[in-house]
Amino acid sequence: MDMSKQPRQTGYVILRDAAGRRHALRPDDVQGVSELDDLGDECVVTVTGGRMLHILRPLDDILLSLS
Repeated sequence: MDMSKQPRQTGYVILRDAAGRRHALRPDDVQGVSELDDLGDECVVTVTGGRMLHILRPLDDILLSLS
């Protein structure tokens, strides 16, 4: 699914991790986004509290959904 088309639910961005779990995040709670592989199609999103989410989307898609 194209993350740039993900709807915002009351100020939240919905991201689905590699295990298929959905996470509703406020953009301000994201502390960082890092590419996981050389192909650039997997990322780790670090959120408040240090939790890291493995997301199977390119960095640019994630950043676009957070903006």
